[in-house]
Amino acid sequence: RRRIREIKSDDFKNEARFFSIYSPGRGFKAMGLRHCPASQHVMLTHSYPAFILPSNEEGWKYQLQGLVHLLQIRRCMKEIISQYVEALAESDPERFETTVEAARKK
Repeated sequence: RRRIREIKSDDFKNEARFFSIYSPGRGFKAMGLRHCPASQHVMLTHSYPAFILPSNEEGWKYQLQGLVHLLQIRRCMKEIISQYVEALAESDPERFETTVEAARKK
């Protein structure tokens, strides 16, 4: 795998994957998201199965380890997204400002 700083901006847009957590009822579902080439939106690339919360103490141990791991990934992705935003702002400031203004109006 390449480090984020070694990836060209265009490659990042085409190859980057983001993950979101959706909470249906007692469990959660992880969804893989990807930048949509033709717009400023992201598209759903994969929906992972829902995980039901365990009913015993031993099951909670593994569930909590998984949740901690997902939170670490979320923090890492937040940092990557902020780097992406900075790179986009530097590469095309006028387009970036237009995109930010449009997002604020919604």
